[in-house]
Amino acid sequence: MQNAAASPWAEPGDSTLRNDIHILENFGLVDGILNTWPLPWAQITYRLADADRDSLPAYARAALDRVRARAASETRQGQAHATLEANLTNQPALVRGFDYTPRQRGEVTASLEYMGDSTALRLSVGAYSRFFKDDSPWYYAGQDQFQASLDGTYLAQRVDNWILYAGWLDEWWGPGETTSLILSTNARPFPKVGFMRSNPHAFETPWLSWIGPWQVTGFLGVLPDDRIVSNTLMFGLRASINPIPGLELSASRVMMFCGSGRPCSPSSFFDGFFGNTNVNAAQQAQDPANQIAGFDARYSNQLFGQPFEIYGELTGEDAAASAIGIPLPSRNAAVIGGSVWNGWGDDGAMWKVNVEYSNSTADFLNKKIFGFFYENFAYPDGYRFYDRTMGDSLDGDAELFGVTGTFIDTDNWTYKVAYYHTNLNPSDNPKNQVSQTAETINIVDLGMSIPMRRNTVGVNLRVQDDSPNSPHSKKPMAALGVSTTIRF
Repeated sequence: MQNAAASPWAEPGDSTLRNDIHILENFGLVDGILNTWPLPWAQITYRLADADRDSLPAYARAALDRVRARAASETRQGQAHATLEANLTNQPALVRGFDYTPRQRGEVTASLEYMGDSTALRLSVGAYSRFFKDDSPWYYAGQDQFQASLDGTYLAQRVDNWILYAGWLDEWWGPGETTSLILSTNARPFPKVGFMRSNPHAFETPWLSWIGPWQVTGFLGVLPDDRIVSNTLMFGLRASINPIPGLELSASRVMMFCGSGRPCSPSSFFDGFFGNTNVNAAQQAQDPANQIAGFDARYSNQLFGQPFEIYGELTGEDAAASAIGIPLPSRNAAVIGGSVWNGWGDDGAMWKVNVEYSNSTADFLNKKIFGFFYENFAYPDGYRFYDRTMGDSLDGDAELFGVTGTFIDTDNWTYKVAYYHTNLNPSDNPKNQVSQTAETINIVDLGMSIPMRRNTVGVNLRVQDDSPNSPHSKKPMAALGVSTTIRF
């Protein structure tokens, strides 16, 4: 679990907060633009002050209380706040979903944050272990080298109903709880400037009010890691609408362009933006961009008093001509899933079960194209940052089926148990950063989060029956992770 001292938005990394917001949305207390993180606190809270708490079931009242308390803590103004976070594990998780788990074996971060009436800033200074070895980042053998980071540092300014920001900000685009194919927190955040609406309320004009609450967010960033094409620029744009209660529809686009030895001009940007990137072999040196785009949807409601949600994401690694005259995503991969939840007893405890399937193979429903998703001839390092994909934590050509159960007790302790079945890299793609060989791995993941007055402690235990890069043999693995967040 990841917590900040104060901020204009709720950041990705805390599935308990995400679940609580979805519970409140299911009762009409939060607008349904919930698949684009960070979520501005103004969007989450503007109806909560007037919520009729007594009309809610006990578990929803508990969720309301948790969100109100979290919002009050994170939106305090006029004073500085400090946070110290530490995450340790003998092995980073293979499957890295929405919950924050360490990307390396050791991470320590100290943050100082101030939030004014319209300006917020945070300075985060951290150290993380960079895991070096010749074969794979998932084996035990290797050497740790600690490196400094500014991950989490930002400056944000509210202008009318917009938030403008610059810094190293984690983002999660999509409805998946285990996988986002287009933009997740699997890779470290890269430095960027961006924007989002502070409150995604609907248009007042009848010509556009039918689309309901809406959000547009975008960024322009750079990948400063050691790459074959250095200083690659990243552009992202996402739009979401909530036309009827419970239904959220979104479209996303991320584009890599410029960088050393690549075309870099306004015309290159616009050619990439409008999908003019499919060139023949003789023109490959002038291909302006590598892009990934897709659509996702989520629907939440109640059936005979039982809350549920279903969702899906379809993301393409390529673009193809369409009947409407503009290129649309093709060579698609997908995520599909659903959740049910409800109260447990009359004192505010609750349970939730999520089932999710994802496949990051291009054209996975037709003639599967291996070694294609997250790869690009113009950018040989692919859609990755510091050797981690910026989408699916299992890299390309991965199939994942997962079942996750969550229980929150009356003291707000969170318990999680998950089972994952994964099929990795069936074509032995040597560029895959998770496994260079085909592997089938089963994983059981147990976690517990304990909130305290100024501290949150997390414990995680994972057991799997095989490891990546272990062809023709079984290499079971067990991992223990502990984390703490202290707020001052």
